[in-house]
Amino acid sequence: MKYLLYTIFFSLFISCSSDDGGEVADDVVCTTSVEPSFRITVRDAVDNSLLEGVTVTALENSFSAILALESPGVYIGPNERTGTYILSIEKVGYQTVTITEPQIVTLTENRCHVATIESTYQLEVN
Repeated sequence: MKYLLYTIFFSLFISCSSDDGGEVADDVVCTTSVEPSFRITVRDAVDNSLLEGVTVTALENSFSAILALESPGVYIGPNERTGTYILSIEKVGYQTVTITEPQIVTLTENRCHVATIESTYQLEVN
């Protein structure tokens, strides 16, 4: 039994080696930070004030997430999730804005975190 375990461990060690004749990836050192897929700022269209109490929803196929309030008028989320999204921005008393042009979230060049999409939208009073 002991020899079987040694054999399995050695096989795994060898199979995980980066020297397999293919391209060797650059060494990437990732941070432990968590990055949001979106950082959306929402303002009033008349006076340009930041709006709180807004529901910003990111939709991708059957996945949906309501973005969290990061600071007054700024909404973030979902965390570290790539994809192609449609955004919906709603607030009582204001016209709903739906961003139907696909918002594509990709990984950053270092492949550790998403490249956060940062946008500002203005809502008009009904």
